Amino acid sequence: MKMHDLVILEKLLEIQDCILNFQINFNILKNKLLDKFITICKNNKDRLFLELGLQTIHKEEMQILNRNNNIEHIKYVMQIFNNININYEISIIFGIPGQTFETFQNTIKFLEENGCKKYAAYPLRLPQNSKIKKDVSKLKIKEDYSKFDSYPIKFVTESYSFDRLEWEMMYSIADKSKGIIPYEFIPIMQQVAENYIGRVMGKSSLLDKTEEKALSDHIYERLCKNDISSSLLLGFGADKYYKAINKILSIKSLRELCIKDRDFAYKITQYILKFIVETQHKIINMDNPFKDETQNLSSEVIQKKEMEWEFGIIDKECNIFCEELIKLIEDFTSPNTR
Repeated sequence: MKMHDLVILEKLLEIQDCILNFQINFNILKNKLLDKFITICKNNKDRLFLELGLQTIHKEEMQILNRNNNIEHIKYVMQIFNNININYEISIIFGIPGQTFETFQNTIKFLEENGCKKYAAYPLRLPQNSKIKKDVSKLKIKEDYSKFDSYPIKFVTESYSFDRLEWEMMYSIADKSKGIIPYEFIPIMQQVAENYIGRVMGKSSLLDKTEEKALSDHIYERLCKNDISSSLLLGFGADKYYKAINKILSIKSLRELCIKDRDFAYKITQYILKFIVETQHKIINMDNPFKDETQNLSSEVIQKKEMEWEFGIIDKECNIFCEELIKLIEDFTSPNTR
């Protein structure tokens, strides 16, 4: 970006109701260019959304990616953005040779400690003819498809500094919007995704009795372990309901009842499946609030807005469902009904 680009940016902002989403580099935001850009942001902060690439804060990982981040300068720019309350998102990468689960967590901790409210983490892919691609053997790189995504894209899933399990652990915290699933509930999520969401959403019926029984057995088995806080974290990014289901299954009184009463666990399974299908039908039947913005905004921005809108509905419905569930538990445990 140069001063000429800022002139173009100001011209674009003269268009009424124009909202801009664009990428910008930390390194170029210096001196007069930074001052000018900040002035524009102050005057148009409700119409701008910035995307900035950090990738990592660690020197060894930067060298692998051929980057040279000035961490103190990045902290300074973030502080300015936070002070003027501008909307921004920072992207980071996981699966970098030289990275570990701990260093990845440190990069996220750096963002949070410096006031970043929104970040997105992406798995590393190797461009053909890149230096990293040529050093695959030296860096002990293994590329593979992710079991969490349906896209036919290979990522770096192992290297000399991390194995496949650590990569999956990094995946679990790669994006806050995807939620974090306790390890004990992973088999439940797999059952819901594979046996229910994918093939039942277009039907009016739930799982058959055998499948429902199998799923409730999984819930019962995992809840009996009653070990959520210290569990290993793995994550899924393909489905919108994992975070909601995790929230439901994390109700302490619910877990305790399921442990004591297998029939109650079976009943909860039916309620959860009903919650998913009713919420999804509600979303499908609602008017898309962004249908009139397709000409003004990029498809990426529209998708992001639609996803946030759907997550908002799911979260709202989940809160209502949890309140009803807690009331059900109270009624179920009442001496008058037992």
